[in-house]
Amino acid sequence: MKNFKFLLLIISLLFVFYVCEGSSQEKTKYSENKSETQNTELPKRDISNVESIEDEHSEESKSYYSEIVTKNEYNKNYTPKKWYKDMKIFVKGNKVGYLMNELNKVVSELNGLISGINIEIVDSESESNFIVYFGGQKGYNQICPTSIGYTEHNYGLFVINSSGGEITDGSMYVDIDRTSRSNGEKHLLREELTQSLGLTNDSYKYPESIFYGEWTETTKYTELDKEVIKMLYN
Repeated sequence: MKNFKFLLLIISLLFVFYVCEGSSQEKTKYSENKSETQNTELPKRDISNVESIEDEHSEESKSYYSEIVTKNEYNKNYTPKKWYKDMKIFVKGNKVGYLMNELNKVVSELNGLISGINIEIVDSESESNFIVYFGGQKGYNQICPTSIGYTEHNYGLFVINSSGGEITDGSMYVDIDRTSRSNGEKHLLREELTQSLGLTNDSYKYPESIFYGEWTETTKYTELDKEVIKMLYN
């Protein structure tokens, strides 16, 4: 009888482990150290292996891809990830005109660079899978409690949820209370939204790059930035 009870205990533990493991979801936070209607799925390839990328790309772009896509500054065991379904953005907070215009501009540029998915701004939060918030850190903390502790010294932040290598949803904010100039806000919007696509790491190689780790007010992609974005999604 004792053996039988022990066997039942082992079976129960295995079942619990299977259920929890199968339903787990990874949540990853990133910060800036600066003040499914259409479900066209991409084929899932090994985005961590730069050698699998077509030879048409330069060695410089492959090196930059490896730095920006396959690493991040907060997680040494990071698994590269990307969106495989359309990204649907809902805007909350202070929808100032110049930032809404900039958001539309960045979305248009990204849609011109990537294929397989579409990025769109939607009118209803219920149909969205990504929130863009314009406001102060406390407002974003209420929308995304996991951002608490990351916004104190960061004027831009994004948080993405993922399952395996697929980004499923997330949010970002631009601190319009503490950022003193509109170009700084536009820069943060472009960088955080772009990094939310899976280009998660900062770099100190190219000062004009949108991924540059120090404070800049860059409001456009370099040609190298564009190539790295295309490498991830095309």
